[in-house]
Amino acid sequence: MKNIFIKSILAILCVIIIGITVVCLLDHLRLMNLANQLSGFPIPNETVVLEQKSASGKMIGQGDGNDYLTALLVKSSLPKEELQKYYQNASFKTVLSKDTIKKLAKTYGEVVAKEENEYGIYSVEVYVNYVTEPELKVIKDFPFLDENTFDMPLNKYLKFKTLDGITDYSNYYYVVLYDSGYPEFLNMSVLYAILRSWF
Repeated sequence: MKNIFIKSILAILCVIIIGITVVCLLDHLRLMNLANQLSGFPIPNETVVLEQKSASGKMIGQGDGNDYLTALLVKSSLPKEELQKYYQNASFKTVLSKDTIKKLAKTYGEVVAKEENEYGIYSVEVYVNYVTEPELKVIKDFPFLDENTFDMPLNKYLKFKTLDGITDYSNYYYVVLYDSGYPEFLNMSVLYAILRSWF
């Protein structure tokens, strides 16, 4: 009897450990896919990529939400507006397919905050910011949010080692690709939404 109990506990622990490993791996693969899109996109003339950092999870505040963000640190003689226009012309893809996002939205409703644009595409935000310090404070530097957002706690900082010891940030920019609006427990949610659509 005691052996059966111990074996049951060990089996449950193994399932939990495997589940956590799979969830972390899925999250990492999605983030790397987003990062590879940005790093694989041709850089404009007179621009050099110095470093790339990425993060996933809740970027701001508390409650539901899982976001994906990757950022390039670049040095360029081009003005910010020209860099912004260059990257906005790209067609970056979301970390999940359109069909999977629709299944999530059907299952979770408002928890999935992604919306299709006028072309029926789930868009990924891309923006360029001046470097003013060696850390990219993810939400503070996000230009599409209203000023009330800045009172909420920041959950993510990206520190760029290349900027250590640099005091003159002229011609340095952050190029950021940001895919947000997914449920907090996205990995479990994806599996659940797909299974539910089958039955």
